[in-house]
Amino acid sequence: MHRATSAPSAMQQMEQSLRDTFQPTYLELMDVSHLHTGHREARAHGGMHCQLTIVSTRLFGLARLARHRLIYAALSRAMASTLHAIQIHAYTPEEWGQKTR
Repeated sequence: MHRATSAPSAMQQMEQSLRDTFQPTYLELMDVSHLHTGHREARAHGGMHCQLTIVSTRLFGLARLARHRLIYAALSRAMASTLHAIQIHAYTPEEWGQKTR
């Protein structure tokens, strides 16, 4: 019996791209689209709204804007199709350790 496998969801694809690019020690990607239901922009543009928290050594020495640019590049396929907006919290392991104390 041959079992059909389904294609990965947009969230799974985005998460895998982030894992491949950043090898994070912590990654949380949440779909928060439900929080934007009814907003004028959500109706006009559609697409998912996500919230990302990522911790990676690849972020050492990078300013906030540079970190965000790397994340946008890793998510470029999703941003061109299914992702409308993303809120980013990007930390090095040291910054994350200080934040979670």
